[in-house]
Amino acid sequence: MRLLRLLVACLGAALLGACASPRPTAVPPALFNDALFRPAAGRVSTDAVFAISDAMRHYLQVDIGRQLAARGAQAGLVDALSKPGQLKLEYDAARTRNAAEAFAARSGNCLSLVLMTAAF
Repeated sequence: MRLLRLLVACLGAALLGACASPRPTAVPPALFNDALFRPAAGRVSTDAVFAISDAMRHYLQVDIGRQLAARGAQAGLVDALSKPGQLKLEYDAARTRNAAEAFAARSGNCLSLVLMTAAF
């Protein structure tokens, strides 16, 4: 019985030790150094960021118009963005594009694709 208690105590200590995790390391201050990043090329207006091009209007009205009418605006757009054979977007981390540029290039980083989706 004594041996069993000792075994249970050791097992409990081992389990508690396994749950311990190392302290998170501090983020190096260099990561938050704004001087490491180039300044913006110019002032960007929100109208330009979310502007819908004629090609985007055509895509909404002609290419996926029936889909939007049948499934609703949100579900139809999600289908167009996610199903094969539809919009076919590629991830490209090279730069952030506005909505029209991302649509024209059919690629962009996360922010570019969010801007395009929000514009639609």
